[in-house]
Formats: sequence, structure tokens, C-alpha cells
Amino acid sequence: MAEKYMEFGMVMSSSNLFEKLEMYEECVECLSWAGRREEAKQRALELIEKKPTAKIFCIYGELSGDVSYFKKAW
Repeated sequence: MAEKYMEFGMVMSSSNLFEKLEMYEECVECLSWAGRREEAKQRALELIEKKPTAKIFCIYGELSGDVSYFKKAW
């Protein structure tokens, strides 16, 4: 359902669904697409502290412009 919402441009509704489903990386991406980059960066940092994954390192690297996070993902 959340992916369908994305197709229709309902980004924040999609973000809320992803969060309820505990698909936090996708939630952060939706926030970024909705223009809420600072909130997305903050949530990405929280995820990096709690449960770091290669995907969240890449998402944060893109949001912050810091290539060192891409290297960490690698």
C-alpha cells in the first residue's frame, strides 16, 4: 500500500505507513522526497546509531553530501 501511495505522489502518507511497518529506511527516503531533508537526516542518524546498515549509510551520505558514509557502506 505504501508503495502505491508513492506512485500517486502521496509521499507523507507513504512515509507514515513505512514507519508503522518498521521500514525505517524507506520512511527516511520518503521524508527526503517530501522536502523534509533535515528531519530525514536526523532520523537517518538515529538509525545509524541504533541499527546501522549499508542502505542507511548511503541514504545519509546522500542527504549530508558526506562521501565517507558511502565508504562506510562499502
